[in-house]
Amino acid sequence: MGASRSGSSLVELAVAALTRGLALGETRWIFRRGCIDDDICGCGQYFSECCYWRENVGPEIFKDAEFFDSLRAEFDSPLALLRARSLGRFFPARRARYERYLAALRQVVTSLGKADVPVVDNSKRPYYALALLDALGGKPVDTVYLHVLRNPLGVIESWSRKKVRKETRAKEPMQVYSKFTACILWNLYVINQLIIRVYLWRSEHVYISFDRF
Repeated sequence: MGASRSGSSLVELAVAALTRGLALGETRWIFRRGCIDDDICGCGQYFSECCYWRENVGPEIFKDAEFFDSLRAEFDSPLALLRARSLGRFFPARRARYERYLAALRQVVTSLGKADVPVVDNSKRPYYALALLDALGGKPVDTVYLHVLRNPLGVIESWSRKKVRKETRAKEPMQVYSKFTACILWNLYVINQLIIRVYLWRSEHVYISFDRF
């Protein structure tokens, strides 16, 4: 867990190398940035041309990627996620969509991972951890949550600068925020991470300082 442009991608690659694990990037974006937008994989090939993704992502994921990404967008909202998880009997339609989303996540994660290889997921939105936990059957035993800490001034400065996503076909620019907006977003990230930390108190949590990494 960590804010975007906080250095979490470098931490992910380092952790995967040290543990001989598999760095998957931000798995929650696989439907949009992978199947639909066809971004460049870490190997240098486009997603649709990468042998690894073609062999491990089922054709039904590619076929229904637009639908699954709409579910991802819906349950990126903490309120929608909490309603589906805790108040599902009052929102049966939303609960049903949530179950479809969990089934897609479960298929992706289980098809990519191997029993003896650690998998590192760099999806940074804190509440995504709850969806991933549900997708894996609610068993946090083998899950370790990495919290990437960084001097907020560095993140705020990064958010306020123009930067191009070079892995996209259209070379899209990243979203830019004013320093005031970036400060608010940073504090929201911190609050959300604290909430998830308390909720997942039985799981193992590791804190990594990017500035000392």
